[in-house]
Amino acid sequence: MPVHIYSRDSLRADYLRAAAGLLLTALPLILVRPHWIVGLLLGAMALLFLLFLLRTAQRQVTTMHVDDNGIRAEGPMGKAVAWADLSDLRLRYFSTRRDKQKGWMHLTLKGAGKTLKVESSIAGFEDIVDRAVDAAKAKGLRLEPTTLNNLAALGFDAPGDPVTGDPGAGG
Repeated sequence: MPVHIYSRDSLRADYLRAAAGLLLTALPLILVRPHWIVGLLLGAMALLFLLFLLRTAQRQVTTMHVDDNGIRAEGPMGKAVAWADLSDLRLRYFSTRRDKQKGWMHLTLKGAGKTLKVESSIAGFEDIVDRAVDAAKAKGLRLEPTTLNNLAALGFDAPGDPVTGDPGAGG
């Protein structure tokens, strides 16, 4: 059973962003007494950076297990989606530049009232997507045009709808 993890290298930039954000927002709150409106804004931003730090730590200690039965995230707030229960598959691309040359992908799988999300920085992301697409094909799920385009960008055969084989569905 393949096990996928978020490597320390892939999370390093997120840890640095969280630390820098906390320093820039929490440090002024600690060192000076800003006006209450400024303090409220800095406090809210510090809370967001703290949540981002915690989410990054959660990804570091979470392992994804993929097998013939489904996908399971083990760690804090772990979840599982059985392939037999798969009801939705979405693949989104988030660009960090206007030219869309840099960015990351985000896979969302839903089934049996559970939602499992996987970011492309995890080792073996394309293998996870491949297994999910196979499960979607087996279930006859219809995928959104955005998901079909992103699958094509990853090199998956998606001239039309790769799940149903409908050549006009992929738009």
